Amino acid sequence: SDVCSSDLAREIDVDGTEGRMFELVGETETILAVIVPSDGQSWFFKLKGDPTLAEREKANFESFVTSVKFP
Repeated sequence: SDVCSSDLAREIDVDGTEGRMFELVGETETILAVIVPSDGQSWFFKLKGDPTLAEREKANFESFVTSVKFP
């Protein structure tokens, strides 16, 4: 199955393009990831850290990703 259409992901707008944001939370590590298809390529953004850090920085990570402008 296509991981980008997974129920684990939610939509996020990146420079007018629909991306998918994933939040994978473990006991000792969390990964926040965004995948954005653009002009035949895929852009990947990732934040990885302990769950407390990831939760604290989640809003900043989303703000960064949504501020991206594609060339």
